[in-house]
Amino acid sequence: MRLTTEQSEKIQILRGIAIIAVVCIHSAPSGFPQVYIRPFLNFCVGLFLFLSGILSNAQRWHAKKRIIKLLVPYILWTFVYSMLNSYQSIRLLPQNFFIGLLTASSAAVMYYVFVYIQLTLLIPAIDKLSRSKFFLLGFLISPLEILIMKTIPSLSGHPFDKWLTMIIDVSCLGWLTYFYFGYILGNGLIKLKRYSTNIYIYMHISYITSMAVCGRIFILLQRNYKLWNTAET
Repeated sequence: MRLTTEQSEKIQILRGIAIIAVVCIHSAPSGFPQVYIRPFLNFCVGLFLFLSGILSNAQRWHAKKRIIKLLVPYILWTFVYSMLNSYQSIRLLPQNFFIGLLTASSAAVMYYVFVYIQLTLLIPAIDKLSRSKFFLLGFLISPLEILIMKTIPSLSGHPFDKWLTMIIDVSCLGWLTYFYFGYILGNGLIKLKRYSTNIYIYMHISYITSMAVCGRIFILLQRNYKLWNTAET
């Protein structure tokens, strides 16, 4: 996508907003306050991937260049976090560093690198799907992944084992729709209509209401889960 100066400036503003949201997420108090705060800040990862999709193009696809650009800081910061995690027993540093590299687990933010690398490798497939008559299927991938791999196991009280959970945590499928939507828009494959200001106000009110309801439901589920475990024991 060739950007005008105005479009480029708007993208930089959106990136800045996403960065501020990331800082707020990692500065928010822990515990139940996070349940109410996080839903209003979690847009940041989706926004980053959406903007990456807008700026991606299969004809200018250079996966190796993108991945190398990511791997250098990823390895560096994995080592830094591994040192911090091993300060009480420096002998564990090699082990923690190796495991952190393979699982993106040295710090909470590292999963994003794995997600982005997967999406980068999938750009040719994303391009083919987005230009096919089945392009709408791309919007179903993330909701289905979240429903089948996360929501149902969580609500049923039968989560996956730790190894499968580890793979799910760094999988790009739950985030793919954001990137896919950005890719389709950025490559001019669909056009969005402009709506009146009232429509956007209603959308924001609906979003805020739904996030508040989701937070309340989460708290109730957590309480019920604890009561259920207590009753079983």
